Amino acid sequence: MKICIDFGHPYFDEKAILELTLNDLNDFYGDEDEVNRLNLFFVLEASLHRLQSENRLKTPSPGGKGHGLSR
Repeated sequence: MKICIDFGHPYFDEKAILELTLNDLNDFYGDEDEVNRLNLFFVLEASLHRLQSENRLKTPSPGGKGHGLSR
């Protein structure tokens, strides 16, 4: 998956977040400059907060298993 940041829509949809792989993130962080790396971090963080506020995703309790997000 190619990661694109769109500041007109500064967050990712739930489907896009759940489809991200470590390879996608590694490719992005390896190819992009420091500013875009920081932009991705903040867009992912904003996306997580948005989905949590809509009760669509929950973060696991410490010591939990899995990818870190659940529905």
